[in-house]
Amino acid sequence: MDRREYLSTIVGSAGVLPLAGCTDVANSVTTTTEPPPVHEEAEDPWETFERTTSHDSSPALAISGEGTLDVGEYVALQVSGPSIDVQVSYLSIHVTVESDTWLDIYTLSGDAYSVYQDRTFADQGAYDNLSEEGTTEAELEDQIASGPNWVVFDNTDVFGASGEGSLEFRFEMTGVN
Repeated sequence: MDRREYLSTIVGSAGVLPLAGCTDVANSVTTTTEPPPVHEEAEDPWETFERTTSHDSSPALAISGEGTLDVGEYVALQVSGPSIDVQVSYLSIHVTVESDTWLDIYTLSGDAYSVYQDRTFADQGAYDNLSEEGTTEAELEDQIASGPNWVVFDNTDVFGASGEGSLEFRFEMTGVN
């Protein structure tokens, strides 16, 4: 191939190449968006539930119950703070899952519960020794800071282990001053 044939090949191809790659982008692009996983607070998951508080004796707080959470549901219990008139400095949690699935447990301080509800939870404000993901049985205990604190039982796909189905669980919590 001489120089003239080479240049005509390049110029001829250059006129075709841009067109060869063009398509109707609006019709060829397919965007698939998955809906976000369900993340709703369960209205009343309790088969049994009991809460007692005391300012005169120990424990200052005792909560126990049995409940069911469907996939995508969570339930939160406030365990200390001015709005429930209880302040504890040490919390003990025992949880047993009765189903063939697992549960996430988060103990959250301050505004961390609001952040959790907004799906932006990133472990800030979570007590590591009082939180566990993907568990069927947990014995957790540790100190907690003063102020509002929440324990969340989570069966959603948003954080931690994915919910694999409806789960039944029972728990006991005690808090001391």
